Amino acid sequence: MNYKMLLILNLLCFPAFSQTQPYKLKDALTNIPEILSYNPQDSTVKIYFSDFHSIDSLVKLSKKQYKVVLFYAFWCDSCRNEMPGLISFFKEHQNNFELFLITGDKYDRLIYNYRYLKNHLFYYKPAFILDKNIYGEKSRGLSRITNFISQLCSECNTRKMAYCSYIVFDSSNKFLFHTTWEFTREENLKALKKLPLASLL
Repeated sequence: MNYKMLLILNLLCFPAFSQTQPYKLKDALTNIPEILSYNPQDSTVKIYFSDFHSIDSLVKLSKKQYKVVLFYAFWCDSCRNEMPGLISFFKEHQNNFELFLITGDKYDRLIYNYRYLKNHLFYYKPAFILDKNIYGEKSRGLSRITNFISQLCSECNTRKMAYCSYIVFDSSNKFLFHTTWEFTREENLKALKKLPLASLL
């Protein structure tokens, strides 16, 4: 009886579980047109493996007034506290801001990133995970993020950047500022709200 019940439970649970499995990661660099022309009505979470070259190319190709590269981790307490407000701001001003959401997590934790983006942030734009073949899979996630930032932004103080710090570039790809772990949730939002927004009517 117990064996039959266990078999039934497995059959019921397996399809639901399989639907939550992440599809095979795509390379951001070879899918730039797809990333920049995403369908805002698409509610499928998409995560691409990326490196400095792919994000740098995407930042430069974007025509938005501001380009923001934001680093997060699904397990980070400060991210859980700050990310909902930040994502809400970017959704409200999506015509002015191009957001590049990047995690330094290992690939075996990818499913948790999918769930975090889909079920907690309701974020369906393309997101990115750092390429393990370039930044390592065994090192700490923050080390991967630090190495990436040092490539992308020579003006950034990487020693003070962590989750959920972000970098802001203007429409001509000029570095404007970055936040640090010293910023509170209110300060992170205030820094963005200070930026003058062009009327796109």
